[in-house]
Formats: sequence, structure tokens, C-alpha cells
Amino acid sequence: MVEFGRTLTTMVQDEWKPHAVAYNSLKHALVNEENAPTKDCDYSHANSTHHITDKQIASYFRLYDESVDRLSAFYEERSIWAEETGT
Repeated sequence: MVEFGRTLTTMVQDEWKPHAVAYNSLKHALVNEENAPTKDCDYSHANSTHHITDKQIASYFRLYDESVDRLSAFYEERSIWAEETGT
């Protein structure tokens, strides 16, 4: 699961990348310096005392909403294209 962001970035077609979920940005929105992964640990939830602040939650959901809007617009555009081309 640690490699998910890298795999997602690699697998998404270049022309679709501007419309993809901002996975890495979402992940980083929930990490602060106090909870940042260490050299020995690759993911941010290893620390059982992990605390997410209200500011981090607001930032996460702002990025989430932006991703949903981008994806919705992309799929709407693709749907219209498919209808017009008969694909």
C-alpha cells in the first residue's frame, strides 16, 4: 500500500493526469512535522498517537473537493465526447 501513490502516478495516462485524484497531496495534507514518517517508517500512521488537526482536515477536504470537481468535469467531458462520436 505504501507504493500506491507512485503506482497511481505511473499508471495514469499522461493526458488524464491533470484530472486524476491528487492522492499525494491528500496524503500530505494529513501529515505534519510532528507526525511525519521517519527514515525507519514509510507511512504516516505508524505512530499510534497520530493526531490530525482541524486545519489538516480542512485542507484535506478542500483538496478532496477539488479532485471530485476535476474528475466530475473530466467524466462529463468524456461522456459528451462519447455521445457525439458514437463511441
